[in-house]
Amino acid sequence: MRCFLAVFIILLTIPGLRSNAQGKLARSRVYLGVRLEEQATSGDREILNYLRTYLIGLLDANGLTSAPVEDADFLVQVDARTANNRVDFGIEVRDNLDKSVVFARRALVFPGLLAQEPLQDSAEQAIKTILNSQSRYVMVGSIDYALTFEGPEDGVQLWLGEGSGRFFWGSIQEGKYQASYYPFELGKTLWVSAEKEGYWPRSIGIPLTEEPSPVRIDPLYKVSHHQLLFSLVGGRLGYRQGYRYFLLPDKFMIGADFSLWIQSNFKTNATPFYNQEIRLNTGSYLFFPEDHWFRFMAGTAWSWYLALLPLDAELLQIHTFTLEPMWIWLEWNQPWFLMFLEARFPFILPGSTLLTPQWGNFIFSIGVGFKW
Repeated sequence: MRCFLAVFIILLTIPGLRSNAQGKLARSRVYLGVRLEEQATSGDREILNYLRTYLIGLLDANGLTSAPVEDADFLVQVDARTANNRVDFGIEVRDNLDKSVVFARRALVFPGLLAQEPLQDSAEQAIKTILNSQSRYVMVGSIDYALTFEGPEDGVQLWLGEGSGRFFWGSIQEGKYQASYYPFELGKTLWVSAEKEGYWPRSIGIPLTEEPSPVRIDPLYKVSHHQLLFSLVGGRLGYRQGYRYFLLPDKFMIGADFSLWIQSNFKTNATPFYNQEIRLNTGSYLFFPEDHWFRFMAGTAWSWYLALLPLDAELLQIHTFTLEPMWIWLEWNQPWFLMFLEARFPFILPGSTLLTPQWGNFIFSIGVGFKW
């Protein structure tokens, strides 16, 4: 098992070259740590000594001061190890306020003079990153982890913000998206919009807690123009099927139903009625958004009933016309599937064969539907 030896270098305090109104450099305290493996070679030590010396010079030249690890604004860690006659060295810079990595680089070099240029370039880029990050804003009481999104549907885009100020964050690919770190404030709710072409967008509220947990993106609801329905009607021995076309997607529709059933008291020598209904209807979803699990619809309809009663050698035809001033619909809504309960309140119109104008019997239906 490999053990690591931490060698800490305390840097001299040098006045800052860039100062604020009080003449003190903001966020200028740097901790430099050198990680040396127990089995380090002389080449490793040579690389680390050179890199350490060069970094100290850069810190001095740019007005950065030393500090213990618990008080430092930035943590600089360097390490090196020999592999296949070359030295693998690395530099990492962390912002100590939120522990995020603001700079990291690894490279393979040959020991000796050939290593100086890549070592110097890496050190200069690390110090440049520290200087550019001094004004970096980190909220007090922010989360210390990057958000992770998971969902079964690839291609779902995640947008942060609202209106013209919002921006594209990333998209679900292979069931996952790992967002870049940002120090969102603890205890708040972050709102993200999940969107995909041809689907209804969804706003997702993410509670920002201390413990990280993946954000689940459930399947989005496809924008639909069509519904195909199958149902059973209370008191009727038969079935009903229907089709709806939405003039406004998932909102306002026109449709037609066809029902066929037998009506009989099932007594000896009883003659059954054969019934059919053709129904034209229109209606609109109300109150709830398109991707809500529960939806409510109301509308109006007109129906023509034809009852066929065999009487000896002839077939008696009975026509009934009804108007439904209102019908209501309760729906369990899923991305491509639905289940519903429907209540109808028909009024018998003039011109019917046997019945006079009056309120008819309450009609209750239960069924399923598919949408696309």
